[in-house]
Amino acid sequence: MKKFITLLLIAASLFVSCDNTDTDNVSSLLEKPTVALNGPSSVFVPLNGTYNELGMTSTDKTGKSLEVLPYYSGKYRVAQSINTALAGEYLVTYWTQKQPSLTRKVFVYKNGDLTTSIEGIYIAAVTRTAIATTPPFAPIPGLTPKPYTNLKYVHVWKNANGTYQISDAYGGFFEIGGSKGVAQSLVNGQFTGAAGVFTPAKTKLSNSTLGGSAYINNDPDLLTTTSAPLTIDAVNKTIKFTTTWKENAATKWKFDVTLTQYQPQ
Repeated sequence: MKKFITLLLIAASLFVSCDNTDTDNVSSLLEKPTVALNGPSSVFVPLNGTYNELGMTSTDKTGKSLEVLPYYSGKYRVAQSINTALAGEYLVTYWTQKQPSLTRKVFVYKNGDLTTSIEGIYIAAVTRTAIATTPPFAPIPGLTPKPYTNLKYVHVWKNANGTYQISDAYGGFFEIGGSKGVAQSLVNGQFTGAAGVFTPAKTKLSNSTLGGSAYINNDPDLLTTTSAPLTIDAVNKTIKFTTTWKENAATKWKFDVTLTQYQPQ
């Protein structure tokens, strides 16, 4: 009998020991690690330059370093790496303990001189005004214009065919100002030209999320045949244009956009 009781006590102690060990392992997994980015949360890389991964540190409660894995994605372009041959914005998401943790934004850019090239990374200011759906498209009384300033960042890049493309023809109004995300940007606006005169293509722009139709410096309801050139100040590094968006038959909006070229340090 004594031997039997002794065996029971040993078995019980082993069970408790294993249970405590398993509990400790679960607690270790559930407890959030201490994490910190190495370097800044935003990195600017010149077009065709080199991006050096700075990484992130992750430690458990004992101070032990944990594995960190970076994952890459493009904001305006499909990408699984930081492609410095394509201007735009990329996101690095750091994973540790099989969970996403901190993020870093990487901006690949090339700033043109605004005389021979309008490429660049820009800070935007934009004001949206509700206007009538029939000419002369006057502002609707009682609907206060909505402005946003210091929107970071709107990109203009050069395509392989020589045209220029803007990351958001709404000047970041919804995407950045309204914090709606890239799904509500108007990324397919294009420009042509050189020698200080750059003109938007007379092409209907659309967004599957927002619907409707939009034009830069043009309005088909006016029966115009060409788009007005951009207003460019090469000295002060600014570009101005207006995007008109006909949301539906009863609703029309005007976005007055000013882009100021940003010079990363």
